[in-house]
Amino acid sequence: EKAQLAYGGMSKEDLMTYVGGPLEKYHCDDKSGGHEVWVYKKDQVLRGGRALFINVADGKVYAASFDTTFFKDSCSRLETEP
Repeated sequence: EKAQLAYGGMSKEDLMTYVGGPLEKYHCDDKSGGHEVWVYKKDQVLRGGRALFINVADGKVYAASFDTTFFKDSCSRLETEP
């Protein structure tokens, strides 16, 4: 919950600036045009929010999750910067 409040509404650019690049990125299709999930290392983000969900339409974070596995089967992995 704290992570969701801390990162909610942040843009991808803000995440890259203030948090840094994610360990893994995924794209998931849904009715609203899809979303991305950015998975961070534990020490990079607030506890409880390793996976940040970003709406593709506006590019903003709308949810955070500590569970980093449930979306992996239904989403496609994207390239991340080294």
